[in-house]
Amino acid sequence: MKPVHTITRKSKQEIFVGMWLLVSDAPIAVQSMTNTNTNDISATVAQIKEPQNSGADLVCVFLYRRWQRQKLFKIIKQNQRPFDCRHFDYKIAL
Repeated sequence: MKPVHTITRKSKQEIFVGMWLLVSDAPIAVQSMTNTNTNDISATVAQIKEPQNSGADLVCVFLYRRWQRQKLFKIIKQNQRPFDCRHFDYKIAL
């Protein structure tokens, strides 16, 4: 599949202010976040894969309810590359 957008990284010149390095040639991480309902597994997987195929370093998925964890496991099985998961409820992480 051809990427929708190709991300090109610009090289930067190192800028020091005193001893602090403000800008360097290190790459900047490109990240995105899904806005689909986690219950819709196919739409969420599609939204994860699109920025990853375009070169994004990190894609975040948001869980609103604890019972959506089961959907997350199905999403993980369909996605080959890692992504980040965020949530409101600390019990989801446990």
